[in-house]
Amino acid sequence: MRPAFSSTKQAAAFALLLLVLLVLPVVMGKNLLPPRKQIYATLNWDSAPYPWIRNQIFEETNDIDIAFVGSSHIIYGINTPYVQTKLSEKLGRPSVVRTISWGGGWL
Repeated sequence: MRPAFSSTKQAAAFALLLLVLLVLPVVMGKNLLPPRKQIYATLNWDSAPYPWIRNQIFEETNDIDIAFVGSSHIIYGINTPYVQTKLSEKLGRPSVVRTISWGGGWL
């Protein structure tokens, strides 16, 4: 079997590149990165259910007991009101359960 690198110099260059890539987030720090809202803004927040999702992620400050997050399949896979009712019974207080999902049907 052929070796992965043809020379020690090539292996060292690859190791240096890997080290630079791994250390880059620490060196850059949070000050040089764009705001989190901009990082996650792949689609227009004003389309489909995204205003509600934006509100739940960035604006809502109340406690959430359980948050289900995933693709559109999670909407039909989890009965959120049922989970909220049963959790409220178990906790003895009103619980907050949210399902935050997105999918290809809205694109």
